[in-house]
Amino acid sequence: MLLTALALLAAGAADCRHIGESLRAARYDREVLRPGDETNIEYVYRDGPDGEKMIPQRCIADLAVKGPARLRGRQRLLVRSDAKGGEEIALSMRIGGMPYSRTAKVTGRDQQVLTGTWHVVESQHCRTKLPSEIRFFDNGGYDFTYPEAMVETMTSGSGSYTWHQASGALSLGGEWRGTARFEGRRLVMVGPYFDSAYVPGPGEILPPPCRIVLG
Repeated sequence: MLLTALALLAAGAADCRHIGESLRAARYDREVLRPGDETNIEYVYRDGPDGEKMIPQRCIADLAVKGPARLRGRQRLLVRSDAKGGEEIALSMRIGGMPYSRTAKVTGRDQQVLTGTWHVVESQHCRTKLPSEIRFFDNGGYDFTYPEAMVETMTSGSGSYTWHQASGALSLGGEWRGTARFEGRRLVMVGPYFDSAYVPGPGEILPPPCRIVLG
């Protein structure tokens, strides 16, 4: 019995080491964290061609949080009601014996941000390839996915972005410039490209800039 128990323990430890050395993530079910928000934490890892799998709780150790938040158990995170916009929440742990951490910025109660997952619902004057999905992250990065790549966790491109809320000025990767403004719950982007800029032919009038409505 003792030998069997030791063998099972060794096998379990080996499984956890494999997970610790894989691409892994702790994800929140809220893409934007505001003061007083509570979010679920999902722990996943990439398991080759089998896609994502949940990380067993036994493989997670030394779970801790720093910043204006606290844990409720191992799978709930509560942002303090007095948290300030721009403050960072750092979640740290060891997965399969390997260190892992992720940070997220608090968004002010009334602050508008691009952070989140957006889907193209309408477009006008766009003569280049458009993505189906665009994701903006609170660390200044973004990625996008073309229709044919909308499977599992594939993306078609990524980069960094800057956005000025007051003017709406948006820059993608420092190359494509335009504007992004909220119209109700929709985000309207005018000007930026995700493929290549449209070049008019000889004598052709330059069309209005591409306008994308996202929801």
